[in-house]
Amino acid sequence: STSPRRWGHSDGDRPRAGGIGAERHGELDLDAADFFDFFASDPDTAAVCAYLEEVQSGRRLFQAANKLKAAGKRLFVLLGSRSALGERAAASHTGRLTGRARLERILIEDAGATVVEDPDELWQSARFCSRWGPASPTGKIGIFTISGGLAVLTADQLGLAGGFGLPEPGPEV
Repeated sequence: STSPRRWGHSDGDRPRAGGIGAERHGELDLDAADFFDFFASDPDTAAVCAYLEEVQSGRRLFQAANKLKAAGKRLFVLLGSRSALGERAAASHTGRLTGRARLERILIEDAGATVVEDPDELWQSARFCSRWGPASPTGKIGIFTISGGLAVLTADQLGLAGGFGLPEPGPEV
């Protein structure tokens, strides 16, 4: 198949407008693991975002994602075909086997990637990392808001993203 299958996006102008490089790829010669390997050693890459409908080689993807992690680069993944209907739709153009979504999510998360829920979260995560770096050296982020509720919501989002913590207030606080 020559159709874009696992690596890509439908709106390349949106990420580029935010200062984020974006590419389309149909995995005819290279797959996501090949790209992860490349970006792990690329000095201009702070974070990698991927849209995946299936994982062809779990071992290769896991190893490549771990190279990104070892290089201090965050990997954000938007998974397609997470429901029975999504799997049917993906199978119509990729030949994807059904029933693997949960296993693939566990594999990707075990490799240290953050699974996001929608395209906007994918691009916003990349933009955050390109502007502020993949994470603070301690993995902790201070939150300052005008209300406690906003701090709770922000802490929830950081907790769900994984790899972040909050600093403990000092005794003067």
